[in-house]
Amino acid sequence: MNEKVKFLWLNLPQFIVYYDLPNCCNSVVAFGHKNKLLIILRPEYRDQEREIVKTVHYITMTVEPYTVRYGDSFHIDTWDNKARDFVDTIKQEQEEDEEEKFEIEYHCSDCNQTWYQTHSCACNDKCPVCNKEYTPVGVIDI
Repeated sequence: MNEKVKFLWLNLPQFIVYYDLPNCCNSVVAFGHKNKLLIILRPEYRDQEREIVKTVHYITMTVEPYTVRYGDSFHIDTWDNKARDFVDTIKQEQEEDEEEKFEIEYHCSDCNQTWYQTHSCACNDKCPVCNKEYTPVGVIDI
């Protein structure tokens, strides 16, 4: 069997590793997270771990060692649960990253306009009326 390891970014930093196999419905052998240096490997591919990790290092351009975790090959639910937990963790991290943390007040001295924006940092904004850039006059942690 001519198995060739393939790599697919799901979104930076998540990825999957799969074999390019004809007539195979489930060729995904691992998924991982570049920033966490974590690979979750299907246990039936334990003997190919070295090749898979080498591919991941090459594609992700990392030199730090990855942690490899496995499911239980006799209980497919364990693999599914690890996959589900991985996806849930990624979704939670994305929600936290997207979470806006500050309500910022701005005031334009030229046109006496006051407006508010919600951002994850206190940054400058442009007046919605005259388009002049202003620094925040007040920041509320939400």
